[in-house]
Amino acid sequence: MLAGCPGTGKSYFDNWIRKEIPNFFFESSIDLFKEQLYDEKGFDNLSQRAELDRQHIVCSMMMYKD
Repeated sequence: MLAGCPGTGKSYFDNWIRKEIPNFFFESSIDLFKEQLYDEKGFDNLSQRAELDRQHIVCSMMMYKD
C-alpha cells in the first residue's frame, strides 16, 4: 500500500515498481469497483447516483465481511 501527501511521488514510485516487477502487484481499490458500477449502470441525476453509492456500500461490506 502506498500512502502519502499529494505530489510526493506515489504514482511515480508505483509505476517504477510495476515496471521492474511486472505482474507481481494487483490493484484492489474499492474505488475501481465504484467506477465500474458507475460505468456499467450509469446515472442521470443525483438520486440515481445516490442509489449506486448505496449499492456500492452494500457490496463493499459484503466483500470484506468475515
